Amino acid sequence: MEGKSYYITPYTVKSITGEKLDSIKREYDLLFEIYNEFSYLQENKDPISFEDNRKVVKVSELYLKEEERLLYGVIQYGEYGEEKAVINTKTGDTTHVVDKLESVMKPYYFAFYIPYDSEFGVFLSQKTGNVGIKTVMHALCKDRFAGKFPIYFYPLILSEVLESLFSNSLAKVRFVKYLVSKDIAETLIDKNNIQDVYEERHIIARRGKILKLNWLKELKERLIGGKVVKFAEILPLNDGESEEIDIPDEIKLEFKLEGNRRRTLTVRNSASFRSDYLLNGLIFGNDGHPRLDSIHSKALELLEVIKSTVFDIER
Repeated sequence: MEGKSYYITPYTVKSITGEKLDSIKREYDLLFEIYNEFSYLQENKDPISFEDNRKVVKVSELYLKEEERLLYGVIQYGEYGEEKAVINTKTGDTTHVVDKLESVMKPYYFAFYIPYDSEFGVFLSQKTGNVGIKTVMHALCKDRFAGKFPIYFYPLILSEVLESLFSNSLAKVRFVKYLVSKDIAETLIDKNNIQDVYEERHIIARRGKILKLNWLKELKERLIGGKVVKFAEILPLNDGESEEIDIPDEIKLEFKLEGNRRRTLTVRNSASFRSDYLLNGLIFGNDGHPRLDSIHSKALELLEVIKSTVFDIER
């Protein structure tokens, strides 16, 4: 419903045995086990009831992107155990009484990302206001996979991940523009090829040296604080005379880690890395709920951040 606040909250999915999720007991792949179980629930239209707290869930939509190691869909979630009167908001007349065994179900988006050769994955869970499905999804997975996967969900606090990442030395920064600058396009690129390319400029530390940026501290503080990052406000790119500000669409920060490893953090213009990722600009369906494709596109933005900061995977 428009007027409410909608969020995506990320969690890590881990096995308590510490085994990799695509080879637990050398027989199972968690991604496909979840898909098979949820497909069965969806096809049989079976509701799952948790009698201890009077909650009920149903799988209403389910999509598997095998190559992307991604499973997402919609869970219908509700509560039961009390009679509730349903009224007409214009007349005040009672139109229906919800029985103790009936539940008003609402749709909630979810997604699982389980990369290959990893000891943990990611679970993304929608919240509407302060109501979400993490608890019931955790209980559902524990119930369905208790004999195969002793798994748990843990909060994925991006601020802690970012704090750890920024404690490393910076080796390279890349400024990415989705469209090539006009002067370069006119002089160097065939006019029929302009839409097929993008522009990327690098600043690289010399061998044995580190890269220091006078705006990195402010970028770090905004990211960790969950504030919106607008490049025009933190990058000293305008000389005060030019009308056109050369603002990138993305900045990629490459950090040096121990063991001669590198990790790249991708920051998009006007991005925000909150633990509860506020979903702005959603498109709503005729039922008054956000459309699945609208929420999914926002969830993928958050997942790209998680891939680059936690799994060191660039898009």
